[in-house]
Amino acid sequence: MFHVSLLEPYHAFTIQGRTHEPIPPIVVDGEQKYEIEEILNSRISHHQLQYLVHWQGYDINEHT
Repeated sequence: MFHVSLLEPYHAFTIQGRTHEPIPPIVVDGEQKYEIEEILNSRISHHQLQYLVHWQGYDINEHT
């Protein structure tokens, strides 16, 4: 546990000239599909089960 004053905003480490291009979604029957690499966590919010997902080919900033 630590005090809130020790928190700092997250800044992604970037190397000049290098870009991270996310993997484009897969299109199936005209709908975009994304692949899940890992389910990181789950919770119940407003009587609904929600998951924290790490998408395959995306950075940790893209967790939803």
